[in-house]
Amino acid sequence: MPRGLLTLVGMAAGSAYLDAKFHISKDLDQLSRAKQGERNLASAVEQKKASGFFLFEAAARQLGNAPCIWSRQAEYTWAQTYERACQYGRYFQSLGVAPSQYVGVYMYNSPEFLFVWMGLLSIGAAPALVNYNLVSDALVHCLGLAGTRFLLYDDAPDCASRIEAADAQLKEIGVETIRLSDSGTTGLPKAVPLTVARNYPSASLLPKTFGQRPGPDGDRTYYCIPLYHGTGGIAAMNDLMSGISIAVVPKFSLSRFWDDCIQSRSTVFVYVGELVRYLLSAPPSPNDRKHQIRLIWGNGLSPELWKELQNRFGISDIGEFYASTEGVLTLLNHYRNSGVGIGAVGHHGWLLRRKFHNTYVPVHIDPDTGDVWRSPETGFARRVPYDKGGEILVKLPSRSAWAGYWQAEGATEKKLLKDVFEKGDLYFRTGDALRRDADGYWYFVDRLGDTYRWKGENVSTTEVAQVLGSASQIAEANVYGVRIPGHDGRAGCVALVLKNGGTADDLDRAGLAALLRSKLPSYAVPLFLRVRDGGVGAMSTDNHKHSKVPLREEGVDPRLRGTKVKGGERDRFFWLPAGASEYVPFTESDWDGLGQARARL
Repeated sequence: MPRGLLTLVGMAAGSAYLDAKFHISKDLDQLSRAKQGERNLASAVEQKKASGFFLFEAAARQLGNAPCIWSRQAEYTWAQTYERACQYGRYFQSLGVAPSQYVGVYMYNSPEFLFVWMGLLSIGAAPALVNYNLVSDALVHCLGLAGTRFLLYDDAPDCASRIEAADAQLKEIGVETIRLSDSGTTGLPKAVPLTVARNYPSASLLPKTFGQRPGPDGDRTYYCIPLYHGTGGIAAMNDLMSGISIAVVPKFSLSRFWDDCIQSRSTVFVYVGELVRYLLSAPPSPNDRKHQIRLIWGNGLSPELWKELQNRFGISDIGEFYASTEGVLTLLNHYRNSGVGIGAVGHHGWLLRRKFHNTYVPVHIDPDTGDVWRSPETGFARRVPYDKGGEILVKLPSRSAWAGYWQAEGATEKKLLKDVFEKGDLYFRTGDALRRDADGYWYFVDRLGDTYRWKGENVSTTEVAQVLGSASQIAEANVYGVRIPGHDGRAGCVALVLKNGGTADDLDRAGLAALLRSKLPSYAVPLFLRVRDGGVGAMSTDNHKHSKVPLREEGVDPRLRGTKVKGGERDRFFWLPAGASEYVPFTESDWDGLGQARARL
């Protein structure tokens, strides 16, 4: 072989090696996509077509009679979907809704929900998406923030009864309610404005983030997560703006999930929180492999479930991301069964690590206050190594770089930190602890409000839950800290649901104690178990994220069982006394003994 050709071959091999090691081409592709999205938005603004409705309109005209939206009751073509959206647009105009105004939407998932949303965009207005579980003061609070004159609500009996019960309160703030006859956390919620700049660049880009294919022979995405939440609603609208058809059902149903996927011919589904764990908790079924799902994407998929999911259901691709509706940090990890990056929420190659070194910064948190620690001498925060991890702060070039919470200046200010590393700098608090390994993979560590302190150490609920998730008998584990009389901090407690309807008598309590002690530091081993008498998902919100507040408030005093937790009076408590080899029943006498220092933890 000629010397020159040998040199070129060597250079190519060297380049391929460096690219595989440092992920240069992957980083360049991400940077290129971001720039192209910015250019697309700038061009749309110049043409006065910066609404995503114009992207949807172009897709609908191109795809015409191809399938667009599937539901259990009906299927709509792109042309029909476009017509329905325009009908709603004209209807809202007849009500006097003007550009830049909001209309409240209080609905279960349905094609009608999407027609309403797109119809509002068609006239330059937007929906104020309201959690369909809200009642009374919380409902009025949300609609008051939006300043809306109208509220469209679902005719489902439970939705209708909640709205009609609050009708007088709504009239007092000038809200007119409109019932649709053909549509299928703690504290008051904070509203987040979703600007055009947040969604348009992504919706305008092809290929899609995780390789989703538009067009009549492309993908169809199945949505059972609430469309009123950021992940579900924004993703579904993004699909429609990109020419990707969707399937939508009112809410998640474990018994109907795979039937829906099969009947709708879906090839993708979007998950959040514990949804995948629920699917894995069901007994094996022929439907496990009859579907055409090739990709799932979302956030909150526990690392210990990735291989189990792929092996059981035959799904090749997982797209995990880290983001929040109000946040300014987005991370992506497209996992293709390579064995590398399992459980990661994002990935940065060498270029992106260099670019964002002083933009995404992990910092030390004061374990007693939960605030960012500051030096008594300088007043500045302390950066920590990426591989150790800490709360991630995001540097902002200016105050206007983050929209903040809608009409909630106090809540907005709590998310901002000034003079963090030098005078005059400004950072956004994510409220989440993440770490990044030497290969650039980002991993979620904990949501800081979920961390509790025991025996002078911080305990990560995420770490404990991941170990519990590896136990063969456990279908669902919700980890939290509880107050114990005469002890500082919070002791670890886990509320458990067992697989296949198992009860507390079926639990291998010695085996579970041994597993936890082998995988966790002693201070992180939960001292209490609460075996729940209920099915999988009973501890979760509508968006499939664990609700800890009622469990935490009720604690482990057996006399309080069921006072905060719905159905909690049927649960059984166990504990791990000092020196014990297994969890044993925890009684009222044991609780009294802790308070009187007659028992040792």
